[in-house]
Amino acid sequence: MFKRPLLVLLGVMAASAASAQSPADGQGLKLPELPSASELRPQMIGHHFKLVTGEIEEAVFFGGYSPFGYPMAFSLTDVPYTRSTWDQAHAYCVSKPGNWRVPDINELRVISPLADAPEPDYLAGSYWTTTPAPCPDCQKPEVYKMAYDVRSGHIRNAYTLPFMKFYGLCMHPIP
Repeated sequence: MFKRPLLVLLGVMAASAASAQSPADGQGLKLPELPSASELRPQMIGHHFKLVTGEIEEAVFFGGYSPFGYPMAFSLTDVPYTRSTWDQAHAYCVSKPGNWRVPDINELRVISPLADAPEPDYLAGSYWTTTPAPCPDCQKPEVYKMAYDVRSGHIRNAYTLPFMKFYGLCMHPIP
């Protein structure tokens, strides 16, 4: 008796999710396009936009300005639900079209205030960074990276080995 309405509801939910995220439907993402660096304003920090790279549209949020003054976009499609190794996070970010990369610890510190967003899982947890962890007695210091918890501000010195998993988040400097 309830099968048909439930299937219709699920179909509507799937169709609306696909149209909101898929550029293949001809409409693309239903977000405003990311302004250029000169058009961005501090009051836009945390707002969601779409970044268009060639034919690819990516949902992003404006994370603010790096300690060096350039504006940064962070991928909304990367807000994690699964943890990854350093190699997986790095490979994923650099494989995206454009100038995507894993952020350094200072770039992640900039978005810490955004971690208190209304959604409880928004930016929760520790994220990989490109910042090397201090390890003066290590035989191979290149296998240590810092992970940063954007909610608490805690820094974790971590191995980049397969058993260490944190969340990955990709950053794109805004031209």
